Order: sequence, then C-alpha cells, then structure tokens
Amino acid sequence: LGAMATARGEFERAEALLAECLVRASEILDPRLARIMTSWGLANLAVIARTAGNYQLATERLDLALQDARAANYTTGTILVLGDLGDLARDQGAHSRALRFYREALALGQARPRTRVVADVMEGIGIVAAATGEAEPAARLLGAADMLRERMGLRFRVPENEAALAQAVAACRASLGNDRFAAAWATGRRQTPTDAVTAALAPVTAPDTTGGVSLTPREAEILGLLASGLTDPAIATTLFI
Repeated sequence: LGAMATARGEFERAEALLAECLVRASEILDPRLARIMTSWGLANLAVIARTAGNYQLATERLDLALQDARAANYTTGTILVLGDLGDLARDQGAHSRALRFYREALALGQARPRTRVVADVMEGIGIVAAATGEAEPAARLLGAADMLRERMGLRFRVPENEAALAQAVAACRASLGNDRFAAAWATGRRQTPTDAVTAALAPVTAPDTTGGVSLTPREAEILGLLASGLTDPAIATTLFI
C-alpha cells in the first residue's frame, strides 16, 4: 500500500503506511523475516526521499536496508537495494560509483537472470553506458532489459528512472542514427537473459563528470523527456507536476 501511494504521488500517506510497516516488521518473531520486511520498508521509504531530491536521506535509508538484507542473507532484496543505490549515484552524476553498485548486484543475480531486480539493474547499466558515450552497447543492453521487462509484464518505473531511460534512448538514437540504433536494440532483445547479464558485466568507461554542464536533477529529467519528443503537458504529467 505504501508503494502504491508512492506511485500515485501520495507521499504523506506513503510515509505513514511505510512507517507502520517498519513498526509491524519489528514485531515479527522470526528475526530473518523481520529483517527482510524492514529492508523492504526502508527501500520504499528511500524512493520517497529520492523523489523529493533528498539524496542524503535516501542514501541513509538504503544503507540501512542493505544491512538488513545482507544480514538476512536475502539475495533478491540485496540486489534490489544495490540497484537502487546505483540509481541514486547515477542521479548525481557519479557514474563510476553507480557501476560499482550495479555490478555487485549483477554478480549476485547471475543465477537468476529472469527477475525484475536483474532487469532493472541491467537497464541502469545501459543508461550509464549511454550517458558516457557507449551508445551501441547501451542500446543493446536497453533492448535486452526491455525484452525482460516485457516478458515479466513490468510497466511501472519511478519517474526518475523513466526520465533517465528516455534521455538514454534519445542519446543513443542521436549518436547512432535510427537504423543502427534499431539494429542494436533488436540485437539486445534477441539475447538470452544469461547472455544479457554477461554483456552488462562487460567493462564500461564511466567518468564521473558532467562535461562542464551543470543541471539539477529536475532539469535533467525534463531534458530527457524533451529529447524523447514529449510535449510540455505530457512532461508535466510524467513528472507529477
């Protein structure tokens, strides 16, 4: 319920529901299950902080969530939180740091390539690759992640990831041209999940630089959506303005 409220932009309600979730989790007698549920609650609370632009609070919540997931030996939760930490680093232009989180997550996910958490991490690496000029590998990775999400019926992304993906696709298309982009995307979609994970673990050059351009997180979101061809009203709807 907290996650659904977050998706609808009802952040006060989401905070209250997730705070209650943490209280209830602390009452669970099974210590491993209590840690797992606490990790989920904290990870969802971090989404709210990230959306508000409070990266410090989001990082603190994710660090705690990671401690609980690891202590519970809960692999899926560990992958999810590492992926979220990667997304948070990427939001701030720390691409090398983002890749470290993503690769640690994928190393854990190699045995389970057909899962949502792995698809999300793969997409994150593709977005970083696009941001650092690796257009063709980025297009292949994004195509592979798109196929995985399609097979699992995944539709929702947090607005920050939606904007980052739109910006990455636009950058790849501009760099490669329509035909080369379409070919790389199609190649990615034809890969097996195992091969796609292997490709995602390949080295990507990722300097932590903005190339002399300074944008706020909101400006970067809007720029990506503009590049994807959305109108002003559509951008406002996408960003819950």
